[in-house]
Amino acid sequence: MVIEVGHVRAAILDHEIREAVAHRSTATPEGLAHLDVGHELRSVVVEFHHRIGGLPQRGMLGGTWFPDASGKLSVEVRISVPSTADQWASYRGALGRDFVLGLPDEYRDAVSNTLLNSGLGAGLLVVDRAAHDLVESSVVAFRATASLLAAALSADSAEDREEAVRSRLEAIGAESAWPDSRRP
Repeated sequence: MVIEVGHVRAAILDHEIREAVAHRSTATPEGLAHLDVGHELRSVVVEFHHRIGGLPQRGMLGGTWFPDASGKLSVEVRISVPSTADQWASYRGALGRDFVLGLPDEYRDAVSNTLLNSGLGAGLLVVDRAAHDLVESSVVAFRATASLLAAALSADSAEDREEAVRSRLEAIGAESAWPDSRRP
């Protein structure tokens, strides 16, 4: 499913990417989350594209949320980036652009912190699929992608998922819009 709001697009891919990217390091920060045991295991992949200025923003994250009654949300971000360009595996994104599989180290904290502060219920969230663009990915892009992943995972149905992601896309678009007084 592709959702577009102005200059911001997202693709929600349920179980379409099976490559669980091997990780070389794992982070397990914990944050308080509201207790929510009424949810079953959820897995989703979100691809993000923001056409803004001369340098669009892109990112892709996928993960599985294992809800529990702990009262805390733990986030585990698995990172995999080959050491040489020759080893980089590519992924053809749902929005028509090639990505390099893996999440560079410099984006890990942005992803983890965004997810911990997303309001997603208690449990373990494992981010085990990621892809980036060598030029058009950034910390900002991965914060937005992580917020879309949390929105998609928090929804109870496909219809709710579409609405949650659409609402988040609208917020991302509004955050990056030119204030009227600064418009060129």
